[in-house]
Amino acid sequence: MRLLSDTLRDIGAGALNHEASEALSSLVQAVDEHGKAGALTIKINLKPAGHRSSGTLTVSYDVSVKKPSGERPSQIMWGTPEGSLLAADPRQQALDLREVPRPATELKTVNG
Repeated sequence: MRLLSDTLRDIGAGALNHEASEALSSLVQAVDEHGKAGALTIKINLKPAGHRSSGTLTVSYDVSVKKPSGERPSQIMWGTPEGSLLAADPRQQALDLREVPRPATELKTVNG
C-alpha cells in the first residue's frame, strides 16, 4: 500500500499538496488570531475513466477552509409589518433635541 502523503504529492502534479498547505497555513493564522476553531477539508473524488476492469481512474479534488472570524457588532432594530428594518422605533415620537449654549459668564461654586 502506498502512503497517502505520496499520493497527495502526485494529484494535480503537486497542485493539491500546494493548495492544501497554503489553506492550512491561513487556517492556523485565523485560529490563532480569533481563538476559535476552524476546519480544513480535503475532498478527493474518484471515478472510473474507462472499462471497469482497466483500473484507470479520473481523480479530482477540492480544498475548503472554514476560518473563524471575529465578533461582528449587533444592534437592536425594529421590524415593520411590510418586512423592513428601522433603526428607530416607529411607534415612538421623535424629540426635538437641540444643543444648549454655554453661559456667557463663568459659573461660580458656592461652598455649602
